[in-house]
Amino acid sequence: MNIGIIGFARSGKSVLFSAFTGNRASSNGSVGIISVPDRRLESLSRLYKPKKTTFASVNFEDLLPLDAPAKQDRVKLSEEMKRMDAFVFVAGAWRCATPEDVLGEAEKVRLEVILNDLDFVLKRTERLEREMRLEPQNRAAKEQEMAVLQRLQPNLENGRFLHDMEFDDSEQRFMTQFNLLSVKPACYVLNHGEGMEKEPAAALVSRMETFLRGMGDLSPVLALNGQLESEIAALDPGEIDEFLRQYGIGELGRDTLIRKAYELLHLITFFTVGQDECRAWNIPSGGTALDAARAIHTDLARGFIRAEVIPHDALLQFGSLSEARRAGALRLEGKSYVVKDGEIVHIMFNV
Repeated sequence: MNIGIIGFARSGKSVLFSAFTGNRASSNGSVGIISVPDRRLESLSRLYKPKKTTFASVNFEDLLPLDAPAKQDRVKLSEEMKRMDAFVFVAGAWRCATPEDVLGEAEKVRLEVILNDLDFVLKRTERLEREMRLEPQNRAAKEQEMAVLQRLQPNLENGRFLHDMEFDDSEQRFMTQFNLLSVKPACYVLNHGEGMEKEPAAALVSRMETFLRGMGDLSPVLALNGQLESEIAALDPGEIDEFLRQYGIGELGRDTLIRKAYELLHLITFFTVGQDECRAWNIPSGGTALDAARAIHTDLARGFIRAEVIPHDALLQFGSLSEARRAGALRLEGKSYVVKDGEIVHIMFNV
């Protein structure tokens, strides 16, 4: 899962990147891989004491600033954004004099994404019109694509993102080819300074949410102090827990953001366990046992026989898969079984 952090220069997006990943950002963009905290996997690891425990991971990328002056940087940024699965839009609330300034900066970030998509739609429409005049063959397919573009254009011109639009199967094929940015899920982060208390920050989030909902955008909004998050992330793990308790902070902003990303991308987590490794895996919500097998290795999917499935909390009670099997608590499921979040999935296969 690749999440791009986007914002203007001096918005604090690079500070947030450092807070989330522990890496220093560079002027050319940076990539940081972080493990997704999961207490369920920690419990399974304590039970099995494996040689290796592997958490699911998320790639955060600190992309080039939206106001990069060089043309080649803007082209590079557009290419980078198309590689992302989701975005974090950062507004530099710490440098804004009024709430209106903060909301204005967040809206400018949003507008840059919309303009990028609108530019593609207009150019693609112009090219299709020319092709239909000069090359009448395959006209039916071109007309189908044109109909999709004509659906998208008014939404973009009205400042609306496309990620809440619904498409049928034929339209979705074109949307996959287009790879438009405003289709990808996003989370807004209002990066404030030390002077902002919880109440004003919450009010700012509420105003931003109200604006977005009015535009049909259901994206979540968070208010974070990027500098404080960066300082907390530099502490030892034990010190982090104590700091959060002392100041009444429920969880790190990074962990909140990861949770939101999972919700936005509709991901679930399943586990594999054993003496060699306990591991967390991600698949889309609604994914089947065959999808889970494929996520682990294509050979498992190719030779799939059936899956043994048990909720993680039930396995903890029995103490091992063998004991759960002996008690008849392991369910045998076929390829089409829909895996649920938090289940242990043991694939039986033959290649």
